[in-house]
Amino acid sequence: MLELLFEIKLAFSLISTAILGIASYTDLKKGIIPNKLTFSAIFIGLLLQLITAFYFNAFEYFYFALIATIATFLGGYALYRLGVWAGGDVKLFTAIAAFNPVNYGVLRDFIGLKQAFFSSISLPVFPLTLFIYSVFAILPFGAMLSIKALIERKAFREKILTDLKKRIIQAAFFSMLLVSLAYLLELLGFQSFLAYALLFVLLGVYGLIKWRLKHAIPVLLFFWGIWQNYSLALNALIIFAGLVLFYALIALFIKSREEVLRKKIKISNLKEGMIPAETIIKVKGKVIRKKGINISSMIRLMLQGKIAQLNPKIKGRVIADSRKARGLTEDEINKLKKLQANGLLENEIEIKLSGPFAPTVFLAYLIASMAGDLFWFLIL
Repeated sequence: MLELLFEIKLAFSLISTAILGIASYTDLKKGIIPNKLTFSAIFIGLLLQLITAFYFNAFEYFYFALIATIATFLGGYALYRLGVWAGGDVKLFTAIAAFNPVNYGVLRDFIGLKQAFFSSISLPVFPLTLFIYSVFAILPFGAMLSIKALIERKAFREKILTDLKKRIIQAAFFSMLLVSLAYLLELLGFQSFLAYALLFVLLGVYGLIKWRLKHAIPVLLFFWGIWQNYSLALNALIIFAGLVLFYALIALFIKSREEVLRKKIKISNLKEGMIPAETIIKVKGKVIRKKGINISSMIRLMLQGKIAQLNPKIKGRVIADSRKARGLTEDEINKLKKLQANGLLENEIEIKLSGPFAPTVFLAYLIASMAGDLFWFLIL
């Protein structure tokens, strides 16, 4: 029975690899991910999960797949509305979620990585894992951008260092709080999923506290914890180092991406599919230009609970929308040119420079298949 289950997981992984391979080819060649591929993959994936559930009389397989598929679509659609993802990216991630609600780790098992931190979490969080690994998969490209920006731009270099100092302090408090709360929940007898859920809730409550001296909480808890178990100090140090390294790499990539992957061009030189980095609105005969929200701003607003500001209502007629990852249409370009010809708009617009996303997801899937849920074990 276990052998058959492994063969099914292997089949799902091979199908997912084929889907990502085809999507990567079409994304590189034509800049699109076909709807026929993604829609059929979503349907077939859920159908095969249902058949598997009936065969093993274990419907958690199907429930996990359904939960992962719906959650992935909703999360992806939110990113689509914010202009971070294109429609094809949303459907591709949803299709992979239908086949992979959890991390099967086929390459890991094939290679023989048996260490605990290479294992998989039996929860339907694989799409989120894949998204995180996708970020890591583009780090080499991000590193080149970061080095270039750090060398050429003094203001950017100072901005990164100032922000990093603040994040180091935050990482220290978070590390102390995390290990202390985890140890406390363990002493109280909470285990497995319930312990993780309570840990996330408690961390969230701490984040909402506005008390000026709230950092005293993790410090006091931590010293109490190491008084009980000195090994917590080492755990906190490992988490702290991982968080600082992770933030340094991600922040460098995101901020340099925002600095470097933007370009000002003449409106007369616009082409269909180019993605505007600003929203241009016509209100009562006047033209208003608004900078599009970037990734770091989006994360900051989410952490501050200001979700409504991620997708603010716009009054007036939108000519170019930075939140639409599909890029400008020919009709929108003609309207911009008309505004420029009538003297209502300068002959310049900032655009985002982007590349195909599917190959990055393909690489991330292979990494996840080998590394398992290593990221979660490092964090938790």
